[in-house]
Amino acid sequence: MLDGNLDSSSDISESKVWFALYHPKADVRRTTLRDINSSGILKNKAFVSEGLVDIQEAILRQLDDKDLTVVQAALNVDGLQNVLGASKLIETLQTVLRRCVGKLLSGSTDNVSLTGEVAVTCLKKAISYFHDHSDYLKNIAAMIFPLLLAMPQTQGLNLKALVLLNKFNWPLYQNVVVSSSEETTPILGSLSSINLKVINNLASNFMAHPEDNIVWFVESCNDSELSKTLFFFVLLQSLLLVKSKGDGFSALFKSVFPILKAELESLVNAGDFLLDEFNSEMLDWDCSSFFDHLLYANLRPLNAKVMVCIFWRLISALMSAESSGNRLDDSMIKDLFVFFASSKFKHAFREHLHFLAAQCSVSPSRLLSKFFTDEGVPAAVQVESLQCYAFLCSLSQDKWQTELLAEFPSILVPLAGDDQTDEIRAKAIRLVTNKLFQLIYIAEDVVKFATKMLLSAVDHEVSNGVQSGPTEQRTEVENLEMSSTSQVSEPENDPTRVAKPTIQSVSSISFSEA
Repeated sequence: MLDGNLDSSSDISESKVWFALYHPKADVRRTTLRDINSSGILKNKAFVSEGLVDIQEAILRQLDDKDLTVVQAALNVDGLQNVLGASKLIETLQTVLRRCVGKLLSGSTDNVSLTGEVAVTCLKKAISYFHDHSDYLKNIAAMIFPLLLAMPQTQGLNLKALVLLNKFNWPLYQNVVVSSSEETTPILGSLSSINLKVINNLASNFMAHPEDNIVWFVESCNDSELSKTLFFFVLLQSLLLVKSKGDGFSALFKSVFPILKAELESLVNAGDFLLDEFNSEMLDWDCSSFFDHLLYANLRPLNAKVMVCIFWRLISALMSAESSGNRLDDSMIKDLFVFFASSKFKHAFREHLHFLAAQCSVSPSRLLSKFFTDEGVPAAVQVESLQCYAFLCSLSQDKWQTELLAEFPSILVPLAGDDQTDEIRAKAIRLVTNKLFQLIYIAEDVVKFATKMLLSAVDHEVSNGVQSGPTEQRTEVENLEMSSTSQVSEPENDPTRVAKPTIQSVSSISFSEA
């Protein structure tokens, strides 16, 4: 047995099998596995039961062998389910598949062809053993899912996985790809065109039962960045479908928002990359625009960018649903605003905040004022709400300017509160000095009243013993009194009058591609 010669089951003993499978030479281990397969001894339940623990341990060791030819031989041994049991076998097949895919993506394999063959064997064995076991169908679906996104490094494996879908019945995979059931028939098209077709079909299937499918997505994507990437692509395309339908958005939002929020926060907390290179042009991209990023297999930054775009689509779909007469829960708008404002990636969410504030059905001024008047609101959210307030003041829409002026007293809260940080107070002062008082129709008595209230708020700090900042802030407010009075009295045609800043209205942003 130790030299690799095994003629029949009568020559086999438990000890011989055990020693041969632990032989230091890979050739001996591989030959032993082939002999075990040809002998059919693992089909003999009596033989297996006598030394189940030792044989199971030995087989598991071969399936984790550093030599993939040994792993391939172990996978081909008939009767593995008798040795390992269904649960252990499916878990082992998943582990071997992840190992092979990881090698292909990282470029660490010396034999790409062999690594791909072992991965395909894992899929075939899983389908063969468990296709009629309903308890394990979701496990097989999870094994296949990340392979449905064709990558340059794994394209051979990807195309074979797509063909294997014809042999596996899973609702989400119905009509995902039109191909021959024969493995020898190639799937035509570039990787990008294949990916786009697969993603669109997955999105369509997903939207048929989004609340049911989202549970499986979360489970299957939990430990695979590649699975997460494909899921985010599917979700990005799905939001196009829900936008055109105009229904079911509320349920979809409640299903996906907690997942996206938790995932983005985990990326932030990991701290292994920055999103400095993000630009607003990406917001209107569809998933095909990101396919070039797959060349580098650097999936975590890619996932973050796709999620930023998904949030943009969520806002777009939210506004579209409301404009069509479907009144949605205001808490969705508030939850989105708070998340964007408090995120460490908030520079990537700047356009999101502006668009959300300007286009929501809730009165923009009332929405924003609640964030700096209600108790318990994080400082970062208060600062962003004041900045959005200033942004709205810059837009040339009279209805907003009237509403914003009506909410002016609420600005006094961040100005006068004892527990406000210098940053919040400074933002509030600049909002009043730079934005609200530039509205040309503010009456002079309103200016004087506002100035008086501001000075009173600053003096209140001094009387309470607050030392940092009040003198500088009082000087800024006193300068405001002089400058704002002169602004109000300037004639409309005065050539020396400072022009209002020209900021493009958010309402002009195009969503034709979203």
